[in-house]
Amino acid sequence: MVEIFDLAAANLLSSVILSFVPGIFAALGRSDLSVPEVAVRALQSISVSTVAFEMLKIMTNLSRIDAAAVTSHYGTIAVVTFVSATSVLNGRGISSKGYMVTVAAVM
Repeated sequence: MVEIFDLAAANLLSSVILSFVPGIFAALGRSDLSVPEVAVRALQSISVSTVAFEMLKIMTNLSRIDAAAVTSHYGTIAVVTFVSATSVLNGRGISSKGYMVTVAAVM
């Protein structure tokens, strides 16, 4: 029985689960808590870069270092272009839809 409680404690106190706790309390308290758009863009860029890196390693004869260099080069250019374009649009009062972050991730 002690093993079950130890396992439950280890799982419930993991960083992944604990990261959802503020969101749960915010939802229960009907708060306007949200993740900043910059953080969302950064996380999407990292996840897309990781997928691109793995695909380059599998589908090409590039070394690990070369695959990382290609991935980081193109990922950085896409994010800078997207942030610049959205800043210009926001400066002119033109809002973009939420799915545009996904479009940037695909870039």
